[in-house]
Amino acid sequence: MPLVKRNIEPRHLCRGALPDGVTSELECVTNSTLAAIIKQLGSLSRHAEDIFGELFNEANSFYLRMSSLQERVDQLAVKVTQLDSTVEEGMCVQACNNLKCIYFLFSTVTSSFNRY
Repeated sequence: MPLVKRNIEPRHLCRGALPDGVTSELECVTNSTLAAIIKQLGSLSRHAEDIFGELFNEANSFYLRMSSLQERVDQLAVKVTQLDSTVEEGMCVQACNNLKCIYFLFSTVTSSFNRY
């Protein structure tokens, strides 16, 4: 059974009792239903704002992780070029690009496991 994170209220739109002395029952039910729908839309918009805020925070943390990984890859690229000066320049760049790809895949896999 899934756990509910957000509820949209009111759930039941037309379950209220009619007040005494109402001359037009249809108009009263219609007005109360429309008011409940407006309340539901307000609740939905609050939840949508919350969801987009969470998405922004998740994207921001992903950006920070990728930036730190990029810095580490750049530092490794400098170390690699300093260690073996007999290798052509193109080979070092290709090796660094392969490392970037490996780090990206590793971070994607580990971040997907960290969520659960």
